[in-house]
Amino acid sequence: MWRYNPAVHEMIRLAKVGALGDLFYFRGHIPKPKSWHRELEKEIGRYRGGVYFEMAGHLVDMMVAMMGTPKRVLSTLGKHYGAPRQYVDNAVAVHEFENALGTIDTAAMHIDSSSTRRIEVYGTKGTAIHTPIGSNRLWLCLEEATEGYSAGAQDLEITAPDDFPTLLRELAACARGEKAPDYTLEHDLTVQETLFAGCGIEDGKALIDSGDTA
Repeated sequence: MWRYNPAVHEMIRLAKVGALGDLFYFRGHIPKPKSWHRELEKEIGRYRGGVYFEMAGHLVDMMVAMMGTPKRVLSTLGKHYGAPRQYVDNAVAVHEFENALGTIDTAAMHIDSSSTRRIEVYGTKGTAIHTPIGSNRLWLCLEEATEGYSAGAQDLEITAPDDFPTLLRELAACARGEKAPDYTLEHDLTVQETLFAGCGIEDGKALIDSGDTA
């Protein structure tokens, strides 16, 4: 969803070219508002993982792009608000990589969910933080000047040129055979497998069977 957001796109680029050094921690926070809780219970309570299944995939996509494939995924899926508590509405997953960790958390009872959403990436040479998700804001703190950025902390607004890629432009260019996809099928499969692991799905079935609970 946010692959071509200018700030997220730049964060991924900096991670891939090594400007942040060796990445050792990723954190994603993507909650939903409490006012939607009852509606969400009806809409996505049928899926294993509940709110984590709905929301976490957006950030798993970014995490895999920067960190690669996790070796292990451990999650806690809570049913902590409302009655009856049959819907996963508070969840966190820890992803173990070769030399790094990544956490993604979400909950469905925040008072102000949109302004606190964030992506954080930490490396041995720098930190990049994007918040709120969907804005053009990017906070960087670099050990040394690199890639046109000065050393130290800086609060940036990343602007995009008129011809900057978007999801629709990428789809059209690939459909016309003008380019290969920026994100491969292998990447997308890894994202889905990682999301399913975080939801506790082991049989490939996201839908809850009748009479089952999330």
